[in-house]
Amino acid sequence: MSNAHEYMEITRNMVQGCENYLEKYQPLFVHRQICEALDHVNTSVKLRWRVKKYNETKSEIFTDKILTDQGKPDLTGMIEKLVKSV
Repeated sequence: MSNAHEYMEITRNMVQGCENYLEKYQPLFVHRQICEALDHVNTSVKLRWRVKKYNETKSEIFTDKILTDQGKPDLTGMIEKLVKSV
């Protein structure tokens, strides 16, 4: 019986870790990739500057979310909010 309980706990922790990654880290990585692509595509100095400022602002928001994380993801809540906004 103890092995089943341990297995369930390990599985729950793995799922929670995946949700935490998807909720907090994945948006930051995608954001960085998009900003890098825009930086390489834009030839205008003004547009590159705007992308840089946008990147700094958004990166700060994503980083703050990661730093203030309590380790309890709410991926289901985020999905519901996104569905309602669409």
